[in-house]
Amino acid sequence: MAQLLLISAATKRENNNIGDVVGVYNDTENFTVKERSKFTIATVEGTREEVAKQMESIIGLTMAWKATTVEWSLERPEQKLLWADGESLKEVAVKPTYLVSYVDGKFVNNVAKNPLNATILLSAKIKDIKP
Repeated sequence: MAQLLLISAATKRENNNIGDVVGVYNDTENFTVKERSKFTIATVEGTREEVAKQMESIIGLTMAWKATTVEWSLERPEQKLLWADGESLKEVAVKPTYLVSYVDGKFVNNVAKNPLNATILLSAKIKDIKP
């Protein structure tokens, strides 16, 4: 089992949402009284590592570079952060403070929620994407 430390009403701010995953911990983690009073703590199936991997797979973040020349240069290539929606890679124009939420027993991709993150940069099948 693993434990999730989640944003609650007490820790809700402008840049986060209730249920945002702040951290993933082993089930042996002993949270302080202050942490227990301010955050929501949820227990989920799997080890800390398994749950973290599951969260990463939901977002499918990767980097892409646009080469400006094929010759040696001191110029840095353009770089963008992308996320996988299952069929294509889309630009992360607005990166949320917390990438994943845990709502009603399910992980939710916070990157996908923002309509500004809908620009497709590369079309690909999800099996071809290796973040």
